[in-house]
Amino acid sequence: MDSEQGRPVDDVKKLREAYLKEGFLKHLKILSFVEESPDKTYTLEISKDDGAFLGVIGFRKWKHGEVMNLHKLPFYHKIIMNEELTPEEKLQYRATKAEMVGMAVENKRIWEEMLTVHPDALEQTFGIISILSGLSPKFMEELEEFMNEDFGYNYGNLWFYLFHKTPSEIAELPETDVQTINMWLYKWSERVGRQRT
Repeated sequence: MDSEQGRPVDDVKKLREAYLKEGFLKHLKILSFVEESPDKTYTLEISKDDGAFLGVIGFRKWKHGEVMNLHKLPFYHKIIMNEELTPEEKLQYRATKAEMVGMAVENKRIWEEMLTVHPDALEQTFGIISILSGLSPKFMEELEEFMNEDFGYNYGNLWFYLFHKTPSEIAELPETDVQTINMWLYKWSERVGRQRT
């Protein structure tokens, strides 16, 4: 009788199907998030602190190359460590945030008009785009949990190991894609290290 590891082939096929279905359903939220089209548009209503409506802007997630603008700041380590910035650094950081938001918004004229009327909208918008672009501890926790399981590891094995991407292609990917690739590579090296010991 044909069998695989002592089980009839039909039983193994049923187990595989159940595993794939269970893994897919369990991780549907993060899969939907990392597989979203890089050009998907989100909308955000901008209001003043007093509730006065300013308008609606459309935006997309940042690409990895755009997020690297933060890493180019000479005081980026201070931002990561949540250290106090000098007044000059605060101005430069704000200018970088404005530049990055300007890259992601659809209608730059409307965005600039809103920013003129309500400069505080920058922080709110930057924060929302950051979260949707995967720059949040919550996303990293969910991503690590996903990659810790066989389903997530094998997902990474399929896309990142079998279907290679060049650095220029990766720079055009959304930041969520790049973080997913990096997490898979980290988990891959962990597993290879365990196998060799």
